[in-house]
Amino acid sequence: MKYLQPPLFAGLFFLFTGCMDSNPPIKEYNFGTQKTNLQKIVLKVIASNPHLAIDTTPITVLVRRHPDVSGDTSTMFIKLTDFHNQKDSMEVVEWENRQVHLLVKIGDTVTRYSFMYAGDAIEWATSSNTTIFLERAEDKEGHSVIRGEDKHGEFNTQRAKDFIALFDREVVDYIRKEIIAEHI
Repeated sequence: MKYLQPPLFAGLFFLFTGCMDSNPPIKEYNFGTQKTNLQKIVLKVIASNPHLAIDTTPITVLVRRHPDVSGDTSTMFIKLTDFHNQKDSMEVVEWENRQVHLLVKIGDTVTRYSFMYAGDAIEWATSSNTTIFLERAEDKEGHSVIRGEDKHGEFNTQRAKDFIALFDREVVDYIRKEIIAEHI
């Protein structure tokens, strides 16, 4: 039996543990309520705010065009509902179930947002706090800010600040008001 050499083992350890923070969200929000309650509040906010709507654009995933052909690296996008790779499909579906896709419509301006509930089912059931990560923001011209893409300070650009301000005003502020109202 071969053993990993200590430098290789240490390198792999730091690679895998370091990857957890290598894709920072655009912004992180913490709420003093359980995830199931926060989900209800988010749905209430969407229903009560005329500027918000669920983004019903079909979710697509990038897959190998011919997965059984060795060496073929061609890819294509398919709808998430058509993705049935036994090894990966459950992880993709679980990942997507943690996501919320919103449209913020003010006048002729439409901005798409995706945010994700942090944690897993065990954490959601036991924690009295929930964190969401702003994952993506995109305007109708296709300008976007995406989680993990901050190599050159993209999260500090005026566009990113505008995306965050709109999300805060139309989503986060309403969520916080609902949480406060529950505790009164």
